Amino acid sequence: MRHSTLTSLLRPALFAVLVSGIALTPASGSTAHATGTAASNVYLTSFVNYASTFQRNFNPFMSQARLDFTQGAIYEPLMIITIAGRGHTYPWLATHYKWTNHNKTVLVTIRSGVKWSDGKPFTPADVVFTFNYGKKYKAADETGLMQTGQIARVYQVGKDQVAFQFKTVNTTVLPQLLSSNTMIVPQHIWSKISNPDTFANPNPVGTGPFARVAKFTSQEFILGKNPYYWQTGKPAYAGIRVPALSSNTATLAAAIKGDVDWMGSMISNVQKTYVSRDPTHYHYFYGQPAYPLGLYVNDQKYPFSIYALREAMSMAIDRSKINTIAEQGFEPPTDALGLSKLYPAWVDPKLKTRAKALATLNPSKAKQVLTKAGFTYKGNDLYDPKGNRVSIELSCPAGWTDWVDSLTIIQQGLQAIGIDASVTQSDATAWLDQRSKRLLDGFFWSPLGGPSPYDYFFKYMSKDSYFPVGQDALAGGLANLSGWYSDKGTSLLSQFRQTSSVAKQKAIAYQLEKIQLDNLPFVPTVYAPYWYNYSTKHFTGFPDKNNNYAIGATYAYPDDVKIMTTIRPVK
Repeated sequence: MRHSTLTSLLRPALFAVLVSGIALTPASGSTAHATGTAASNVYLTSFVNYASTFQRNFNPFMSQARLDFTQGAIYEPLMIITIAGRGHTYPWLATHYKWTNHNKTVLVTIRSGVKWSDGKPFTPADVVFTFNYGKKYKAADETGLMQTGQIARVYQVGKDQVAFQFKTVNTTVLPQLLSSNTMIVPQHIWSKISNPDTFANPNPVGTGPFARVAKFTSQEFILGKNPYYWQTGKPAYAGIRVPALSSNTATLAAAIKGDVDWMGSMISNVQKTYVSRDPTHYHYFYGQPAYPLGLYVNDQKYPFSIYALREAMSMAIDRSKINTIAEQGFEPPTDALGLSKLYPAWVDPKLKTRAKALATLNPSKAKQVLTKAGFTYKGNDLYDPKGNRVSIELSCPAGWTDWVDSLTIIQQGLQAIGIDASVTQSDATAWLDQRSKRLLDGFFWSPLGGPSPYDYFFKYMSKDSYFPVGQDALAGGLANLSGWYSDKGTSLLSQFRQTSSVAKQKAIAYQLEKIQLDNLPFVPTVYAPYWYNYSTKHFTGFPDKNNNYAIGATYAYPDDVKIMTTIRPVK
């Protein structure tokens, strides 16, 4: 399984650190341009997303092109903010930030001495350009803050600072502004590009450690070392080799042979099938629950627009079976809120019983809910109030075996209440594109989260995150994959952003939780970990439970660049 577009989550405990702008962990290295003592012929073998073939596209604004290290290796964030190890904030292309103007402006100090991979200087003007480019082109608005007007103005201050002026106080914004949703691009390249939604960017120019395409074929590509990388002595190896691997099975076979150094895959029975083959070198670390996975349907499409149908579907899902059978016990079941393991202090105690009931397997109750709402049965087959057979196609990338198994379990549960449910598999690249454009009937995904439940609810409840069918969800920083939003929820989320009082935010979160249970636009099922497997046969310095400095999954941006610049070849 692979989640290439997932952004980092932040524990609530980090919130005070982010707002105050203190406790930054220095990035290693300096602003020197030396290439260091990197091994000239040592390559890290890794990948982000399953693919049968590659197309040469390194456009950071296109959802499919952002796969396989475009994020991190080529383009970098202003800072790396991670939940790993109870939270770290690493200065990166920016060194400091502070709030001014009564918390309506954040002033960010940009690192000096950095160069782009073509040797031209990286400057604050590039940062200003990146954000204003997103104001001009919706596809280039990585954070969604420019198109929605939350950021009123971005401008340079003095020689080394950039000011982000907000329309109103926004206490939730720093992670997406500085870290998880941001990749800075060079003004001297992208100012000439008027089609950021389609430009293939075959020869990218970035500040990242591996910003040079050294080799490219349909079956393999190599990202070579940036000769101007800003961290002295890093990276400590020549590049990243990315092979085309089409499934969990193909990945496991390559991993067992020692042909893959770093993975973000779910390996079935990982201890026996992988670690036991070479316990000295083969490792896995499936850390704390990362995000709730759930079922998305098109909530604008009849009859899935009817709440009773979504309610019944939730009660037809055997979440325990998904955990024990499909996910090998690594993904505990959620309730219908999907918050308790991530934000336990934010859950309204008055809603816990209802949230549990809506997520408890109860097909007979589900049928009662449906018939009460005007659905009918002909034999065992369910028909909607207009007299049409209720059917759904659950789709998944081929090779994501745990998700295939999970959807098969969901299929069986839906069939048990009369829904004509099927499971289809397709090429991962095509599937991700269809998912991002809301072209799928039903699928597995997550709205993710942030330092509080704000981002979680924003991603599927706010009108500001809504986008029409056919538009790319990642273009403009959008992510409302169900096509549902609440006017009341949108207003509450706006209020949430404008207060730093945790007590007020919790009161707002309680109201948002009730909206979730009253509508179920997203149906949580299980809590997923960050899948992370690695081999120390050729490289050392990967994060583990004793040195949890970054999320280890290859798909976790911007943690990936911290790992790329920390690991080193085994001597």
